[in-house]
Amino acid sequence: MPKFEKLTLPNEGEIITFNQGKPNVPNNPIVPFIRGDGTGVDIWPATQIVLDSAIKKKLWR
Repeated sequence: MPKFEKLTLPNEGEIITFNQGKPNVPNNPIVPFIRGDGTGVDIWPATQIVLDSAIKKKLWR
């Protein structure tokens, strides 16, 4: 697992890795999010619900 100075990784989940440029998405991925990345505080709560639901339903595969 990578180490960060100002970030704490979640206790649950696995890191998404890449193998020869292709993503390896585990069954319980950690989806990175950086507050202030342009989604805005008004959009993020709805975005989080959609992402969490997609992960639970494995819509990325």
